[in-house]
Amino acid sequence: MGTILNLATEETCEYDSSLITPNPDNRYYIRLAFEESEGTAPFMVRLTENESVLGEKELNEYIDSIHVDPLTDDFDTYNYKLYSITDANGCEAYPEGMTGDVNVIVYATPEAEIFTANQLCPPAPSSSGSIGPRVELIGDGDNGTWIRWRQLNGPHKLDIQDSTEEAAFVMIPGLDEYAVYGFRLLSKKGTLKVCEGMADIELTIFEEPRLVENGGEVDAGPFTVQYWSDIVYLNATTNSGTGVWTTLTEGVTIDDPSSASTSARNLILYKDPDYISNEFIWTVNNGVCSEVYDTVSIIRYDIKNYDGFSPNDDGINDYLIMQGLNDSQGDYLTRNIFTINIYNAVGNLVRKITQDDEFTLPASMDIPLKPDERIVWDGLSANGSKVQPGIYYYGMEYYTIILNSQQVEINRVTGTPRRGSIVVKGY
Repeated sequence: MGTILNLATEETCEYDSSLITPNPDNRYYIRLAFEESEGTAPFMVRLTENESVLGEKELNEYIDSIHVDPLTDDFDTYNYKLYSITDANGCEAYPEGMTGDVNVIVYATPEAEIFTANQLCPPAPSSSGSIGPRVELIGDGDNGTWIRWRQLNGPHKLDIQDSTEEAAFVMIPGLDEYAVYGFRLLSKKGTLKVCEGMADIELTIFEEPRLVENGGEVDAGPFTVQYWSDIVYLNATTNSGTGVWTTLTEGVTIDDPSSASTSARNLILYKDPDYISNEFIWTVNNGVCSEVYDTVSIIRYDIKNYDGFSPNDDGINDYLIMQGLNDSQGDYLTRNIFTINIYNAVGNLVRKITQDDEFTLPASMDIPLKPDERIVWDGLSANGSKVQPGIYYYGMEYYTIILNSQQVEINRVTGTPRRGSIVVKGY
């Protein structure tokens, strides 16, 4: 009355009905044929699965199929036979009227996994002279009989070594490049019916922060000496990640520690013989690689002026000289803008001097000016006559403009107004 049409031995993948979207291709069907002369459709059919009787199912055609869902942790063999057939008239088939059986090898679909971290700082190149650092791809093929690693995407075609093993290696072509690569681990079981599982990873290779002396761009800036101003402009660089400024000097504050270009305030003065500098640390971290830091020292001197001078043209101490008002040239140009008003003892303005006033030191002077010294007064009043000996007073206002290499102003620092006295001698 009924016959199983499947081959004697077949293979299938486990149909896991617990999944949200189980794979319909993995559902196994047993094909049956009924003799029209021996019964009337529909037919109620029951099968045995390894001698266990399954539930009854209705078939409406004379050639139809019943699906079964054998389960396994790895692979198992199931045997299916006809147990009973009842047609629409209630007639039951005799045992000799039910023929055929099928052995089904059921494979669990491999649940591939990848354990490699998806964010990496590339290790140093191997000593074997490879083209770049070697990154290990670690996965689990879940007992698959066929395993393969494949590259899905990325800026370079990479060489995957041991690509048929769960632990493979990939050669990264460069250290100085942020890059994203996609990889897939394929795992298969079965021969007649292939059950395939896969896992993907998006692997981000971060550029390693490195100091300038190590081929990178992490730099806190040059050692700096400055005068009068208690504010300094910090300018750092990095090739990767983000940086933060800190200071080891008590009382010093940083406007925006997370900005590479920022100002620091309340610098302490250099004290002789005790060497005191302002110390700053620029620390760079990209969240994956080891952090890198660079330090910079800033020495701050106060403006110095000599207490007195004697503008009598004898070639000795003829000019009032101040230290620390000259412009400086380095990674950044600093331009000092100042106004000095000189008053006599009764408060009358005698002379107004700015940074645009130039005084040339006569060749007859035995002692030349130091690089950080500047002549600020030649002892003449505004009308060009020499002033009388006595005590004079000055008030000075000043600020510094910081320019970049394109002569564009990037910062301006205002100094605290200064007051002082000057002794003009007649000899």
